[in-house]
Amino acid sequence: MATRGTTPPRVLAQNEGYALLSAAESLLKACLEADTGVDLVVGPPDSWFDSVLRAVEDAASNDLLRRHGTRVNPSADAGRAVTLAIHAARGGRRAVACVPNEQLALAMNTLMPGLRRSFESDGGAVLCVENDPRRHPWPSPRRLLSNAGLPCLEPSDLGALRASVETGLQLSRAGGKPVGVIVHRSILTSMDTVACGPNRVVTSSEVEAMLQRRRRRRVRALDGEGVMRLARRLEVNRVANLPSPGERVETALVLVGPTAPAVRHLLYELQLIGRVPLLEIGLVNPLDDALIERFLDRCERAIVLESRPGETELEMLAITEDMRRRGLRPGTIWGRVLPSAAGGAETAVGGGSGGAASSVAASLGLLPDDALSASVLARRLIHLLHAVRPTRRVASRLMQEIPEGDVAPSQTGARDDARTESRELPGVIGAMDRLRAMLADAARWLATGAPLEERGLDPTSLVIEGVGRPGPRTIRAEVWTGRDFISLGRAAVQQAAMDDDSWLFVVATESRIKAPMIERVVQSALSSEIASRVETTTGDLSDRARVRELLHEACLHTGVSVVVVETGEAPRRARRDVEETVADIDRQGFSRIDRLVHRADVVCDVRPRREEPEPMLSRHGESTGGGVTHAIDRLPPRLRSEVRFRLRPMLEMVDVVRTRPPAAPGRGAGERLPIPEPIHARQPVWSMHLAGTRGEAPGVAARVLSEAGRVQGYHVRCAFEPTSTGPGRGSWAQVTFSQFDEEGAPLPLTSQIPWGEADVLLGADARLAAWACDGAGLRVAHPTVTGAVVDPSGGLDPSDREAVESSRAALQRVARHVAPDQRFELEAGAAARAVFGTDRPADLVLLGFAYQKGLIPLRLDALEEALVTIESRGWARCREAFTLGRRAAVNPRESWRVRVGGAETPARVLRRAVLSRRAERGVSRRLARELRTLGASALDALSAWSGTPEGDQSLSEMVRAIDRLIRWGGTGLARRFVDQVIALERRSAACGAADAARLAVAPLAEATLIRDSFYLADMASSIEAKRLVRDRLNVRRARGDELTRRFINRLEVVAFSRRLRVDFRTSDWIVVLARRIGRFWPDRLRGTRAERTRAAAVRQLVEEAAAGITDDPIGWRDRLVRLNVLVESGQLRRLSAESIRRRVLGDAGATEGGVPDDVEREPVDASDDGEPPATE
Repeated sequence: MATRGTTPPRVLAQNEGYALLSAAESLLKACLEADTGVDLVVGPPDSWFDSVLRAVEDAASNDLLRRHGTRVNPSADAGRAVTLAIHAARGGRRAVACVPNEQLALAMNTLMPGLRRSFESDGGAVLCVENDPRRHPWPSPRRLLSNAGLPCLEPSDLGALRASVETGLQLSRAGGKPVGVIVHRSILTSMDTVACGPNRVVTSSEVEAMLQRRRRRRVRALDGEGVMRLARRLEVNRVANLPSPGERVETALVLVGPTAPAVRHLLYELQLIGRVPLLEIGLVNPLDDALIERFLDRCERAIVLESRPGETELEMLAITEDMRRRGLRPGTIWGRVLPSAAGGAETAVGGGSGGAASSVAASLGLLPDDALSASVLARRLIHLLHAVRPTRRVASRLMQEIPEGDVAPSQTGARDDARTESRELPGVIGAMDRLRAMLADAARWLATGAPLEERGLDPTSLVIEGVGRPGPRTIRAEVWTGRDFISLGRAAVQQAAMDDDSWLFVVATESRIKAPMIERVVQSALSSEIASRVETTTGDLSDRARVRELLHEACLHTGVSVVVVETGEAPRRARRDVEETVADIDRQGFSRIDRLVHRADVVCDVRPRREEPEPMLSRHGESTGGGVTHAIDRLPPRLRSEVRFRLRPMLEMVDVVRTRPPAAPGRGAGERLPIPEPIHARQPVWSMHLAGTRGEAPGVAARVLSEAGRVQGYHVRCAFEPTSTGPGRGSWAQVTFSQFDEEGAPLPLTSQIPWGEADVLLGADARLAAWACDGAGLRVAHPTVTGAVVDPSGGLDPSDREAVESSRAALQRVARHVAPDQRFELEAGAAARAVFGTDRPADLVLLGFAYQKGLIPLRLDALEEALVTIESRGWARCREAFTLGRRAAVNPRESWRVRVGGAETPARVLRRAVLSRRAERGVSRRLARELRTLGASALDALSAWSGTPEGDQSLSEMVRAIDRLIRWGGTGLARRFVDQVIALERRSAACGAADAARLAVAPLAEATLIRDSFYLADMASSIEAKRLVRDRLNVRRARGDELTRRFINRLEVVAFSRRLRVDFRTSDWIVVLARRIGRFWPDRLRGTRAERTRAAAVRQLVEEAAAGITDDPIGWRDRLVRLNVLVESGQLRRLSAESIRRRVLGDAGATEGGVPDDVEREPVDASDDGEPPATE
């Protein structure tokens, strides 16, 4: 089996046809196809070059590279990589060095001394430099390489990247110095279907490849030929649709690097192909002056589109000035500023691609990476494109925007923090978004003027990252990452300290970069002259109120302020260790170690609470603490005379060690599923957005889709964002299928989905799905086009109530942007946990569900072949997860749900309870017989309830209540409970209120079963508790599963006006001991006075209901409904007896949400509400 994520050798060895390649595979394929040959590929492993290293991990790929004489080596950093490449070129060899954007400055420091000597005649070096304008506005790769005098190529897509390697080596040999290949991050985070050529070394059996290679068009450098002349013969720069000499068109477009696919996509969609002159610049340094002059001589205005607006534009402006001096009339140059609709006065840069549609259409400026989006370009150039062909009505072809009632774009285009907290992306990038939103709030706070008057300051304006209008007093704010600030922050602080304006640097630090490291960088920049102007503060993003306060104080400070914001608590284990654990789960298809943490009294619930979060499953074997903690509280005056002692279990921690995959439920396993009818079968283009990915980017589900599309013959494109959102999880991926045209060429489309054109939204994370729909995010969905399959609890800790609430809000936002008849919700994570013991395969469960609903236009055989291929690359049980999703779509109730409690019939619940009582040690068979007799008589007397889901649930609750009451107080207590319910049933049935008695079962049982230490210990050590744990974790002893239970216990001692709480972890010996002691403890001493009063109050309410229901059936039924609400919300055991009566009888309305005023305040009983102890 191949190593997880490795490149199959057939891709690199393919000599003809189309292949689906990533950026790393395109780079390696270029090295294998190059006529010059490549001897060395080198780069730092902690960057995008890591994907190149993973692509050659298997023996077959290594053997293929060895036959071509190519070595792939990691280096310590980018500087070392450049040094190795230059040394190789000086020795007459060819080398490729990969340089990440954040290490470019280091690489340039190493490069400059190496340029003093030229290369040997056959030597050459190519520097593949990452270009990421959004994350790294500075340094600009093109400017640094151009200032060093190096030729620079900028490919437009993966096919151009593959060609740029060989072209760069040829230019390097012609110029005797390295050539830079500037690769935009969007290319590095994409996959595309590329036409393959024959490798340089082919075997004797590959005759067709040998002949095809001989027929290749070769352009060899001539002796003494310069870089520009060779580039012209290689046709690196290309012109299309240029008018004849003497003719001039109104508008022409200059495309630099990755902007070309976006423009071609736009012109194709608007049917303007061939009507707009295009100049595609592949060699960005030096520029071909002759070609540009010929182009500008035939247009009135040229729009320069590039990822970093202004770089090529400034050089072209110099060319136009030279043309004017020579008496020519060149067209005007536009780029950072675009012509208005009238073609006259320009409009300044404003807004951003993340704002609402109106602001996007009104703003005629280009920000970094705006030109890479066909949707943004369409709205920026709408008036110019309309003038090209007015009859097409370009504006009417744009997707209508969905109103965002709760989103107000700020001056930075950032999301409002107070309103969109649940839309935030995790990681440093999401933290920077939140900090920009807080800065926007600070700008509005300054605009009020009140805080400035108190300090006697002039009116102040906050210019955030260059956006905003300066005022009498200006504060210039910038948001940095910790890594960037460590390498570049020192010079920035020195420059800011010498400026007249005030500066504010907000630094978002990663977990591995601590605030003291940032503070040391600031201190190193301070001299005695500027030290008084610089102020440094530190905050934590988890305390947002404190961060806002720090930003407000910094805005009132005159000078330089550095606010260091830590993005969160550092992980307990190294990130690499966690990633390896997650990779092992994906490789095995199950988690070897599962940990379940839940309330110790969860087994006592007769009915689960409403909105009760699922037990916390510790992810990937992480520790959940367990040390001894203590706290001492001062008691209120009314309780200072009390002396009490209590020991009880609070949390149960269950560890399961597996050696084999969990047993899958047998329901529906042999069922033959129908083949669905694809909804989008007739579309020429189909796309899916995957919100939340698993595994190495682009994620397992995107890989399955891409491979299946390739098998079926589609042209496949894939774009993804590899930013981590958790261990082994990425942000998003997009997959696009398109057909080939009549001539067999692919359609001119981009990898990224335009606004509102996604056919399917697959949401493994509901919050990321909402962000993909919102105007502040990718905006891929539209109600007339998009279907959605979303996991409501995907990517969440079920015990985190705030996260659960934000996920629900996210689902509502998703619902506004997708088609109502194609919107589905599936608990894929819960399904995967039930079957596989881990939620990792949830993405393929969602994919199978979407396929069965007809949302994926692929044949089943293509998908199955793709699943087999992905499994062979190291992701186990893909086919099982996909089939599970299909079964969930056909029969959601029976496909995956394991049997837990309420799914059984009342008779089965009684039989299981009797057998459990018989099997328990120390329990007489008499109690089991009495349970069977009393339970059977109750079911017979209440047989009218059976036949409906609600009635069967109440009968099951009745049986469980009888079993627990016998445990708590013996058969007499249980018999009184049964008699009281039967009496109420007879009276209510006579007056027409048939379900009144059913509503009284759970409240009466919950109030009577006082959860003291002895009852908790009895239930926690019972066979029923063990069975619930085994069912929840799918534990089977016959499969070698080992289960270990531990408890976090709380010792409470009240004396001398103080209360001592000690939390400690033990095995189950303490509950066994308490259970044995409880058998001899008098019932009259069990529980607190408040608990006994509460139980008596509920019994009295039921008796009053039985007595008065004949006269007022509707009123008493409503009162019993209110009593049930208290049970479901968990408030029944927290309210005092008087409060229960007031709420049930309709007096003094309760407070909605939060803790009501009439909740019991006794500190001794504060733990009764399920408050978990500290586990750290």
